[in-house]
Amino acid sequence: MWVDPIVEETRSIRDKIASRFDYDILALGEYFKAQKATTISSALSKVRSRKAQPKKYHTEMPTEEQTFVKTEVDT
Repeated sequence: MWVDPIVEETRSIRDKIASRFDYDILALGEYFKAQKATTISSALSKVRSRKAQPKKYHTEMPTEEQTFVKTEVDT
């Protein structure tokens, strides 16, 4: 039977986390709720900090040389 290394790694991590809580499903649920809240709040703070920064607009007009670049086909 073929063994998927990603599945094996996932199961190993799951077992390590569950063993920290003596396989108590309620304790595991509280742990994952706290993890989710932490992850969501950190993601929201990143989004809020990006929104708080002023947007930079390019207001300088290109020069004629920058607008019309001659190529070998044009000559």
